[in-house]
Amino acid sequence: MDRKKRPTSVAVIGWILILLGGLSVMMSLLTIMSGFQPLKPGGMTILGFWSLVGAAIIVVSGIAILKGLNWGRLLYLVFMPVSIVLQGLLLGFTPAHIFGLILYIVILVFLVSPAASTFFTSRNSGEPRVDE
Repeated sequence: MDRKKRPTSVAVIGWILILLGGLSVMMSLLTIMSGFQPLKPGGMTILGFWSLVGAAIIVVSGIAILKGLNWGRLLYLVFMPVSIVLQGLLLGFTPAHIFGLILYIVILVFLVSPAASTFFTSRNSGEPRVDE
Protein backbone atom coordinates (compact mmCIF):
# COMPACT_ATOMS: atom_id res chain seq x y z
CA MET A 1 0.00 0.00 0.00
CA ASP A 2 1.56 3.19 -1.16
CA ARG A 3 0.42 6.08 1.00
CA LYS A 4 0.49 9.60 -0.35
CA LYS A 5 3.51 11.56 0.82
CA ARG A 6 2.85 14.45 3.22
CA PRO A 7 3.22 17.80 1.42
CA THR A 8 5.96 20.02 2.85
CA SER A 9 3.43 22.80 3.46
CA VAL A 10 1.36 20.48 5.67
CA ALA A 11 4.44 19.48 7.67
CA VAL A 12 5.48 23.11 8.15
CA ILE A 13 1.97 24.12 9.23
CA GLY A 14 1.75 21.21 11.67
CA TRP A 15 5.04 22.15 13.33
CA ILE A 16 4.17 25.87 13.40
CA LEU A 17 0.86 25.09 15.12
CA ILE A 18 2.58 22.88 17.69
CA LEU A 19 5.21 25.55 18.38
CA LEU A 20 2.79 28.48 18.57
CA GLY A 21 0.25 26.48 20.57
CA GLY A 22 2.94 25.35 23.02
CA LEU A 23 4.14 28.92 23.51
CA SER A 24 0.55 30.05 24.00
CA VAL A 25 -0.01 27.37 26.66
CA MET A 26 3.06 28.64 28.55
CA MET A 27 2.01 32.30 28.21
CA SER A 28 -1.55 31.51 29.31
CA LEU A 29 -0.32 29.67 32.39
CA LEU A 30 2.09 32.49 33.28
CA THR A 31 -0.67 35.08 32.88
CA ILE A 32 -3.10 33.10 35.03
CA MET A 33 -0.46 32.44 37.73
CA SER A 34 0.64 36.09 37.82
CA GLY A 35 -2.83 37.11 38.99
CA PHE A 36 -3.28 39.60 36.16
CA GLN A 37 -6.62 41.39 36.53
CA PRO A 38 -8.30 42.91 33.48
CA LEU A 39 -10.55 45.92 33.49
CA LYS A 40 -13.70 43.77 33.58
CA PRO A 41 -14.39 41.83 36.80
CA GLY A 42 -14.36 38.10 36.17
CA GLY A 43 -13.02 38.59 32.64
CA MET A 44 -9.66 37.03 33.39
CA THR A 45 -11.21 33.79 34.49
CA ILE A 46 -13.04 33.43 31.19
CA LEU A 47 -10.19 34.80 29.09
CA GLY A 48 -7.52 32.76 30.88
CA PHE A 49 -9.52 29.57 30.54
CA TRP A 50 -10.33 30.26 26.88
CA SER A 51 -6.67 31.04 26.10
CA LEU A 52 -5.48 27.84 27.72
CA VAL A 53 -8.11 25.66 26.03
CA GLY A 54 -7.52 27.38 22.69
CA ALA A 55 -3.77 26.86 22.88
CA ALA A 56 -4.26 23.19 23.71
CA ILE A 57 -6.64 22.80 20.75
CA ILE A 58 -4.02 24.33 18.45
CA VAL A 59 -1.36 21.87 19.70
CA VAL A 60 -3.72 18.90 19.28
CA SER A 61 -4.71 19.98 15.78
CA GLY A 62 -1.04 20.47 14.83
CA ILE A 63 -0.19 16.92 15.98
CA ALA A 64 -3.21 15.50 14.14
CA ILE A 65 -2.27 17.42 10.98
CA LEU A 66 1.24 15.95 11.08
CA LYS A 67 -0.31 12.49 11.37
CA GLY A 68 -2.54 13.17 8.37
CA LEU A 69 -5.78 13.04 10.34
CA ASN A 70 -8.46 15.05 8.58
CA TRP A 71 -10.29 15.86 11.83
CA GLY A 72 -7.18 17.79 12.97
CA ARG A 73 -7.32 19.94 9.85
CA LEU A 74 -11.07 20.52 10.30
CA LEU A 75 -10.63 21.29 14.00
CA TYR A 76 -8.14 24.05 13.22
CA LEU A 77 -10.12 25.44 10.29
CA VAL A 78 -13.32 25.71 12.38
CA PHE A 79 -11.81 26.67 15.73
CA MET A 80 -9.61 29.58 14.69
CA PRO A 81 -12.29 31.88 13.21
CA VAL A 82 -14.46 31.27 16.29
CA SER A 83 -11.48 32.04 18.53
CA ILE A 84 -10.58 35.25 16.67
CA VAL A 85 -14.17 36.53 16.91
CA LEU A 86 -14.53 35.64 20.61
CA GLN A 87 -11.21 37.27 21.48
CA GLY A 88 -12.24 40.36 19.56
CA LEU A 89 -15.53 40.53 21.42
CA LEU A 90 -13.87 40.04 24.82
CA LEU A 91 -10.86 42.28 24.29
CA GLY A 92 -11.92 44.56 21.47
CA PHE A 93 -10.56 44.16 17.98
CA THR A 94 -6.91 45.17 17.61
CA PRO A 95 -4.23 45.00 14.90
CA ALA A 96 -3.22 41.64 16.43
CA HIS A 97 -6.58 40.26 15.30
CA ILE A 98 -5.86 41.39 11.75
CA PHE A 99 -2.51 39.57 11.87
CA GLY A 100 -4.24 36.45 13.24
CA LEU A 101 -6.83 36.62 10.49
CA ILE A 102 -4.16 36.97 7.78
CA LEU A 103 -2.21 34.04 9.24
CA TYR A 104 -5.41 31.98 9.34
CA ILE A 105 -6.17 32.75 5.68
CA VAL A 106 -2.64 31.75 4.61
CA ILE A 107 -2.87 28.47 6.55
CA LEU A 108 -6.39 27.90 5.18
CA VAL A 109 -5.13 28.20 1.60
CA PHE A 110 -2.43 25.59 2.21
CA LEU A 111 -4.65 23.19 4.17
CA VAL A 112 -7.36 23.11 1.49
CA SER A 113 -4.96 22.96 -1.46
CA PRO A 114 -5.37 19.97 -3.79
CA ALA A 115 -2.13 18.38 -2.54
CA ALA A 116 -3.19 18.69 1.11
CA SER A 117 -6.72 17.47 0.40
CA THR A 118 -5.35 14.43 -1.43
CA PHE A 119 -2.98 13.72 1.46
CA PHE A 120 -5.71 13.92 4.11
CA THR A 121 -8.29 11.91 2.16
CA SER A 122 -5.82 9.17 1.25
CA ARG A 123 -4.60 8.93 4.86
CA ASN A 124 -8.13 8.62 6.22
CA SER A 125 -9.50 6.16 3.72
CA GLY A 126 -6.93 3.48 4.50
CA GLU A 127 -6.51 2.97 0.77
CA PRO A 128 -4.31 4.91 -1.60
CA ARG A 129 -6.31 7.37 -3.62
CA VAL A 130 -6.48 6.59 -7.32
CA ASP A 131 -7.24 9.56 -9.57
CA GLU A 132 -8.57 8.72 -13.00
